[in-house]
Amino acid sequence: MEEFKPKENIPEKTPPVKDNYIRLYRGETSSPLDSPAPDWLKEQPEIQNRPDGSFFTDSLEDAKHYNKEFGVGDGNITYIDIYADKLEQYRASNNRGKEFSARGMAEKEFFLSNELSKMRQKFIE
Repeated sequence: MEEFKPKENIPEKTPPVKDNYIRLYRGETSSPLDSPAPDWLKEQPEIQNRPDGSFFTDSLEDAKHYNKEFGVGDGNITYIDIYADKLEQYRASNNRGKEFSARGMAEKEFFLSNELSKMRQKFIE
């Protein structure tokens, strides 16, 4: 019997941030990554007008807090690294995310398109 070997390219730990990049984090809920919203939620007018995308933070502690308070507290954190010189275009206060950001949080949150958000990876400490 052949010995089990872990798949290649699955890090034991999240790699450090490369030069000229900023790491953004997302505290996930209990839903699987990129799972569709339930039908009852899709029917809400405020959701129908919401742009496709996801909110992130540049604070790992804030992402952990979000997961604990609004998720299931399982510590499921994801991340994506963004070019530092492109970061401001993703700040919620600079795009449509400001309309859906929690009160007073648009300066602290980053709103990424679904296309970009789907590139996030599981954060492993």
